[in-house]
Amino acid sequence: MGTPLYLHTVVDNGESLDVGNADLFSFTSGLVTQAGPDGILFKPSTEQGFFSSVDADGCGLNSVTVKAITTASWSNGSDATAWHWQDLQDGFATALWAVMLHAGNSQNYPNYSYTAFPWGKTGRVACRDPKFLDWGHHIPAAIQITAYDNDNDGAQVGQVTVTYSTEDQSGGGDVCGTINDLNGVLTVFPATSELAAIFGAVTTIFCNALGG
Repeated sequence: MGTPLYLHTVVDNGESLDVGNADLFSFTSGLVTQAGPDGILFKPSTEQGFFSSVDADGCGLNSVTVKAITTASWSNGSDATAWHWQDLQDGFATALWAVMLHAGNSQNYPNYSYTAFPWGKTGRVACRDPKFLDWGHHIPAAIQITAYDNDNDGAQVGQVTVTYSTEDQSGGGDVCGTINDLNGVLTVFPATSELAAIFGAVTTIFCNALGG
């Protein structure tokens, strides 16, 4: 027996973004929970991240400002359906976080603090004694998740898109390689959960262009 709905995810295939140690949760699923029964949401958000750098002029943390724009819409459901808008809201929020965890954590890098020592007679420094601080991340430039109705000829019943930007668009991570390694399927819900009974335990997932 199939589930009433299923999810399809597209991760943008453009260059990844270096967001440092910015809070990934706050600008993914954290925003979706602010939408109501009609799901209508256009929500800009800004987070600050930091990444460590070392050069002859200094050693320390550089800041990066990450901007996210979340757009969402979904159907309300009814007594005749096996789902309601709260299920779409929870499903999208959970799936977005699962996608971001997979994409961001698989493209992470360590941030360090250093002790600066004078070097030469030019005022430059040598960065020594590195100490691990936290993890920085490369993330996709956009994620889009769409819900379709298996009981209504695959009609679309909701969609969430999160688009990210930073001052410097370059990232260097291989987000598409990470997504392609999934062979089109990512598990997002425990198999015995209420959301899995509505959407199935997985989302189909691919790397492709999302409009700029």
